[in-house]
Formats: sequence, C-alpha cells, structure tokens
Amino acid sequence: MKTSLVAFSFISFTLAITLLISITTAAPESVLDITGQKLKTGLNYNILPVIRGNGGGLTISTTNNNKTCPLYVVQEKVEILNGKSVTFTPYKANKHGLILTSTDLNIKSSITTTVCSKSPVWRLLKVLSGVWFLSADGVEGNPGHLGYI
Repeated sequence: MKTSLVAFSFISFTLAITLLISITTAAPESVLDITGQKLKTGLNYNILPVIRGNGGGLTISTTNNNKTCPLYVVQEKVEILNGKSVTFTPYKANKHGLILTSTDLNIKSSITTTVCSKSPVWRLLKVLSGVWFLSADGVEGNPGHLGYI
C-alpha cells in the first residue's frame, strides 16, 4: 500500500510538472499593431507611445548639441511628430512573413543617411556607466548585440 501511494504521488507530481511546462512554453504569437493587424516583415511602421501626451514617436538622433556620434534611438519631444518609420526583419523568417513574439529580429530605421554614416539598424549599446541604450549602427542579419534586439 505504501509503495502504491509513493508511485501515485510521483506520477501526479510528474504530470503536474509536464502540464506546467507545456503551459509556459506556448508557441510565439503574432505581434499586433494598434489596429489589431498582424505586423509583417518589410512593411514600414511608426513606434508611438501608448499614452497620448507623452511625446512623439521614435527616431535616430544624437543626444548632444554637437551632432556627433554615436546615434541613439530617441523619442521625439513633440507629440505631433511620429518619428521615423522602421521595418522589422526576423532572424528566421516564417512562411507568412509575420513578426512573432519571442523571436530575434532587426529593427531598421527608414533614415537613409546619418550625420556619422552609420547603419540605421538598431542595436543595444552599453555605455561606461553600465546602462544599456538603443543605438544605431547595428549589423543587419547578424544575431546578437550587434544588430538584434
């Protein structure tokens, strides 16, 4: 009887863990825009704040008045400015051209020329203070901190 109880407890525990793992590892879902449409590879999108009145969209700019590099991803100060459009390109494209959650991707600004001739692909940049920022000059198609976020 004692062996049966231990076996039942072990089977119940294993079943519970398996169920928990299957719930937490759900397949990636499509990313939606504010109108509920699925984001697609290669189309232009503007990234805007969710709450109105908190500035405009995202763009690439210097953070000082000298207009020197590096270029950072910054928010427009004025709400009516939508920033520069971006395209999303997943590292591993799916057959429908959709952007999915939890996948590596490039974000590329529509800016064609910059003050410092840097790539308009976004990347993570760690500054001396140890803080991470979004910056330009990523490498398109290169996974990791050089071009994927």
